[in-house]
Formats: sequence, C-alpha cells, structure tokens
Amino acid sequence: MTALSPTPVSGRAGRNRLCGAAVLDEEDIWFYFELDDDGWVTRQIELQGPDRTPIVAASLSEWSTELDAGRIQQYQARFGGVADKPIPADEINDYEPVPADAFEQLWQTARSHLEE
Repeated sequence: MTALSPTPVSGRAGRNRLCGAAVLDEEDIWFYFELDDDGWVTRQIELQGPDRTPIVAASLSEWSTELDAGRIQQYQARFGGVADKPIPADEINDYEPVPADAFEQLWQTARSHLEE
C-alpha cells in the first residue's frame, strides 16, 4: 500500500475529519476514506483498474439505515460497504492525505457512476 500522513480537514457541518487514500497494488484498487474522530470510516470509495472505475461508494450512516430497514443486501450490491473496524490512531500515518474537496469530488463521481 502507498503511505503518507493525512491531516485533519474541515468536514460537513463543521466537523473535523480525516480523508486518506491507499492503493492495493496487486489488485489495482485505490481506497479512499473519510474518518470520524474515533477512527471509524464514515464514507469509503474504491476505484479499480487503470480507468479508476468506481466499485464502492458507501456511507456508514446510509449502511446503518438500510440495515435497520432490512434492505442491506440491496445497498451493498449497489454501493458496497465500509470498513468494519476503526483505523487505529497509530496507523493513520500509513495513508496518503486527500483534501476534503478532492474527496467530495471523488464521492460525487463514484456515487453517480454506481447509481446508473
């Protein structure tokens, strides 16, 4: 995986968040994520291949809502899922920083692609 240190950036509704990225070279998948203050992934994007085709654009809050509504299989089939464990504070420096505006642009593009 590629590694650098993400920095806190201003998030939605003024909350702080971390945005980071890593690449899994063997599978040519780029992982992008947004973290809450406790290290939980709140939104996750995965792009695959040389064209960076979106394969995941999932939100923890949406995932929870769909789980409670009994529609989680449909949600996961369309948008994928988020990491099921928080990223430990001592591993945050293993990820490349992503500016909030760049993450938002990736998010919108990936969601549009997966909603088609």
